[in-house]
Amino acid sequence: MALNSKFEGSIFSAKNENNVALLHGNVDFALIKVEVPKQFAGLGKALSEYRLENAEHGPQHRTARRLGALFEQVIPNIDSLASAYGERASEIATSPELELKYGPFAGHVGVDGTSIYAAASSGNSVIALHLLACMLARMFSSSEATAIWAQLVECRLEEIKTKSDISQLQGIAALYAAEHGSQIMRDDLAVWDASARAWLQAANQVKKREDTQLKLIIKNIPSIQSTDTTYSSIIENWIVAMTTIQKLIQGVPQDISNSSVLLGLMSWHIYPDLNVFSPNKYVAFNDPLVKKGGTITLGLEQKDENRTGVNWSVSLSHLRYYGDPIIIEKSSEEDSDRITAQELRFITFGCVLGSW
Repeated sequence: MALNSKFEGSIFSAKNENNVALLHGNVDFALIKVEVPKQFAGLGKALSEYRLENAEHGPQHRTARRLGALFEQVIPNIDSLASAYGERASEIATSPELELKYGPFAGHVGVDGTSIYAAASSGNSVIALHLLACMLARMFSSSEATAIWAQLVECRLEEIKTKSDISQLQGIAALYAAEHGSQIMRDDLAVWDASARAWLQAANQVKKREDTQLKLIIKNIPSIQSTDTTYSSIIENWIVAMTTIQKLIQGVPQDISNSSVLLGLMSWHIYPDLNVFSPNKYVAFNDPLVKKGGTITLGLEQKDENRTGVNWSVSLSHLRYYGDPIIIEKSSEEDSDRITAQELRFITFGCVLGSW
């Protein structure tokens, strides 16, 4: 019996040593590529040579891998959502509305689905990070979204360091993920956001009718729920949006009380039928990606009469290089890429100073 226990112990020890050795191997983790799901094939064919190379082997791929490693343990299973999103992305990328001829620049221009393909070539869980990028790009300006990403990465790194048990293999793996996550630079996050932002512009153009119709409907729903911190608020609403929309795709009806789900629909261009109360109306999008029965019920909760559309309030500690965190509140009815009157004053003032 003692011999058997000793033998089992030696096997367990050997497994641990092998896994630890694998974690600290010389393989460049950030360049590992997985097979891209077939649903994204159309998107891959639509990308320029430069963007395809960037997505599969370049900086965007490294960013996707590092973000995936950092957040993998908080991402739920989204296989159905990822498959549906791949089909929609391929549909949009190959749309005749985006077919343009660029001559000698054809290798560098065209639809920007770089972050999508980088995520798809890194694993299903990483696709979730692109989905988050689209949500943030839809609501916030590029500088605000980049600041949010920087804050998320910092908080996730701190969370791993404080909660990981290095005596367990899972804890060692988490610390290894944090090691790669710490290599993510702010410029990497800005490029990640820019790619998602460019994709949204193209996708909104192709899905203009559905997008406009959905915008008109969401005026009657509650605001996004905010929790104690920006990190927990973003993560919680992101996960709620993904899990709820996946159920809709699978044909499971949902009652919506948090508009993060509708922000997800707008950001990911998936359109289940809507059963709207106050006023009573059934809106049929007939989206082939959503199985029969996947219907959203809206308007069962009283809305804030002073607000319309999707509203989200967050505290940004990385928007400025110094000073206290800034509280910002955004609405889906605002164009986050347009400057405000106050920003215009700052730009004008800067131009005046620049001429001295």
